[in-house]
Amino acid sequence: VGGIECLFAGYLKVSSPERLEHHVLVTRRPMIPLFQDVVREKAASVRMAKYVGGVKLPSWPRFVRRRRLMAAARRAQPHVVLLYNCLGNLLRARMARQTAPPAVNVYYERGSAWARHNKHAVARFLYEMDGVICNSRAAKRMLELGWDCVSDLATVCHNGLRLPAPPEGSVPKRLPSKGPLRLGFDIVSTPWRIVDGVVPVPTGSGLGVALGDDWRSG
Repeated sequence: VGGIECLFAGYLKVSSPERLEHHVLVTRRPMIPLFQDVVREKAASVRMAKYVGGVKLPSWPRFVRRRRLMAAARRAQPHVVLLYNCLGNLLRARMARQTAPPAVNVYYERGSAWARHNKHAVARFLYEMDGVICNSRAAKRMLELGWDCVSDLATVCHNGLRLPAPPEGSVPKRLPSKGPLRLGFDIVSTPWRIVDGVVPVPTGSGLGVALGDDWRSG
């Protein structure tokens, strides 16, 4: 279960239906059961870009899925199109053009800036955006330094975390007073985030130096 899905489901739970009407377009695989109930309860509509009536559309010819995607955008007629973590995807970037008048185009960066992309496609993608939301200063600087994103286009909005209440009767644990403190981390290591060699970054960028096969900050 990814952080993006959890964050989106949490956002739907607390958003006001009187002020916002959500239309969800699932562009990849079907939703997992953990999120289906909250999404279908809180969203005015949920459509699958790759499926029609439970039947998966073929990837070729490409216009089949493209028409499905654009038709879904026209049907929803949104005021704002929010694109999650799909830097350089021109097809999704152009969905806002299908509405009348054109919707405000906003991109939500949550790690895609660290992946390999076609630089020309990213430049055209960012040109289509009216604004960019970054989940950390590091993500914003990565867009600026790696993909020439205009600084004024992007805004940092840190992840909202709702910490669970401790169980009744729980007692705070005491940390060991002697010896080193060991911390455990659960990380994602996937090939699409491989960094070639060492990437030096200017001092004060908030990024540091990228080493290894899955390095991210923020």
